[in-house]
Amino acid sequence: MIFNSNKYKVILKPPAKNFSIYFTFGNSFRGDDGVGEYIYRNVKGNSEKYFIVYVGEKWDRIIYLSEKLKPEKIIIIDAANFKDKPGKIKVLPFEKIKSCFLSTHNFPLQVIHDFIKSEIHCKIFFVGIQVEKIEFGEKISDSVLSSAKKIIKILNKFNIRPYSA
Repeated sequence: MIFNSNKYKVILKPPAKNFSIYFTFGNSFRGDDGVGEYIYRNVKGNSEKYFIVYVGEKWDRIIYLSEKLKPEKIIIIDAANFKDKPGKIKVLPFEKIKSCFLSTHNFPLQVIHDFIKSEIHCKIFFVGIQVEKIEFGEKISDSVLSSAKKIIKILNKFNIRPYSA
């Protein structure tokens, strides 16, 4: 089951009291897979409670920063192939992620999810953007870029701040 595509707008909203971390992934040399870096570079807030972190292809940074910062909520935003219209944004349940090809990443999202739920005790969500092309040397497609801009607009509305570790 994949949730209604508009659910991402609710999921992206940070909690009122405690802080959240938004993690983005990707490889900017592989077309739509670079959407995570694009989102990170275009978020311009200055909040002390809400951070966005670009981890590239180093998924282990999620665990490290989650343990260090102990957020109330974690949102992972990445390019994904859930076989829908290019640029479609969906909240994907972690138990269903195994059936999706997540761009160039071979990291165990279910393991990350389970670790964070048991050790950090926070809410964790995955927001995927349906890829169109991920060939080496390509640019981000217009459909994925349009979706990235929607997400950036929401994150900037909530004053999300880029975080560099």
